[in-house]
Amino acid sequence: MRFIHRLDSITAIPFRLPTEAEWEFAARGGNLSQNFRFAGSNISEDVSWGLSNAGFRTHSVGMKQANELGLYDMTGNVSEWCHDWFGPYYIGTEPNPHGPELGEYKVIRGGSFDNCEANRYISKREFLSPYEATNYCGMRLAFTLPNEPTLQIAQERELVKNLKLKNLRVKLIYMDAATPYYISYNPVTCRIWNKVM
Repeated sequence: MRFIHRLDSITAIPFRLPTEAEWEFAARGGNLSQNFRFAGSNISEDVSWGLSNAGFRTHSVGMKQANELGLYDMTGNVSEWCHDWFGPYYIGTEPNPHGPELGEYKVIRGGSFDNCEANRYISKREFLSPYEATNYCGMRLAFTLPNEPTLQIAQERELVKNLKLKNLRVKLIYMDAATPYYISYNPVTCRIWNKVM
């Protein structure tokens, strides 16, 4: 959050962490989704770094195939913080859902370089204390633009002009606030240590 506040002061753009539903909508490919198990493919190695291929370390962004929206590493490489506190949600029933108001753990999604394939499915939910530092958790930022398209274009130009930060990739995905999106669910069955997860 300190990084986000510092970035806000540099760019004058109100960045934030995505909600869990926004993260999942983007990972699934948004309105272009082909219902893959992983962000961009049904074969995890095509799109993600994990236990089977990462060598217990992170890799540069963009070395694997992107998802339908052109986003890289939404599964694998590092898990990603979401704004929401961890809690139950009701699949497909609440449009544009937000997590609980308070909690002990924040949602992390996407799986990381040290996760098996089952922990990198788009539908897999994890949580972590926001006070815990790890080498397997990163972030993807979001911000809300005005609904007026000409203002969106102006803000996008201003953003690109102001973001002269090293090692930062910018890919803007527009999610129309008037169009509902839902948490969806792909059932995951995986045998690990003779248990069905």
